[in-house]
Amino acid sequence: MKKAVRPDFVDAFERSIRNYAEGDWINASGTLSMAMSLCVNDGPSKWLYAYLEKNKQIVPEGWAGVRDIDKKLEPPPIDFIKHDDQEFYGEEEQDISADKNENS
Repeated sequence: MKKAVRPDFVDAFERSIRNYAEGDWINASGTLSMAMSLCVNDGPSKWLYAYLEKNKQIVPEGWAGVRDIDKKLEPPPIDFIKHDDQEFYGEEEQDISADKNENS
């Protein structure tokens, strides 16, 4: 016997797929999270949510609404703040860094 699927789960899952295809991965992730709260053991929801999280909800360049699931995609690079970038540090923090360098 087939298990009944909740209509609110189907609605949330369909919205997440639509958002995913349209390149709105942030909302796709949110609606997938909602769908997974309604159906905890749904494999497709878990798989797509993990994929979106792995890629930090950043749509790849040239997104055409679909992807080849056999092709391994690398997650997008993350831009890290350079520790020597004075724009992000106040004078006090720069002075501490300078003192450490002088004492080395």
